[in-house]
Amino acid sequence: MIDVDERATPFIRRLCNEYNVHVSIRFSYTVPHKVGNWIHLPAHYHDERLNWSFCHELSHILLNHDENSFPSNQEEEEANLLASELILPKCHFQSVSHLRLTELKSIFYHCSYEVLLRRKSQFQVGVATIIDEGRITFRNGHPSLRYPLFPTHEEWKIICKTARYGNHLFTVMDSFRLESVYLERNGFRRVLLWTEPTTDFFIS
Repeated sequence: MIDVDERATPFIRRLCNEYNVHVSIRFSYTVPHKVGNWIHLPAHYHDERLNWSFCHELSHILLNHDENSFPSNQEEEEANLLASELILPKCHFQSVSHLRLTELKSIFYHCSYEVLLRRKSQFQVGVATIIDEGRITFRNGHPSLRYPLFPTHEEWKIICKTARYGNHLFTVMDSFRLESVYLERNGFRRVLLWTEPTTDFFIS
């Protein structure tokens, strides 16, 4: 019999039954971890973060990573890749990955915008950027695309406008499309930006 914490989301419950793992969610846990086929998650996490953390720990189990040692960078990368497939299977996501982030969120409501943005960049030619409290914490583009390491002047204008007004924005310019999403939780402000070129706009 599978033991599933009453705090578990419907998404987590489904995967517990599918992969025969147990889950415990407690306020005493400070970080997600696994022990055998048990996955332990902090109760202060919001649902989207619980779902991703569960998939990450489940990936460590499915990949047979040693639970008695600290995961290596390679193991973490492997777990992240498999977790992306578990939370947003390619067979469901790829065909709609061209949609705007706000549209994807309405379909895959169990995922955070960050997970959607990172997954989108695996299938669509564009650049994903995350700005936390005014600082770039993530910027990555499709492998086929040459793009600058830092946001362009046009990208920064949209980022700043999004942060200033706290709204989602969608802008179409001559050489690219921009979609920004504004998030705020417990006073922490984040802007996510998807930049999709319509020409060979980016340079290395």
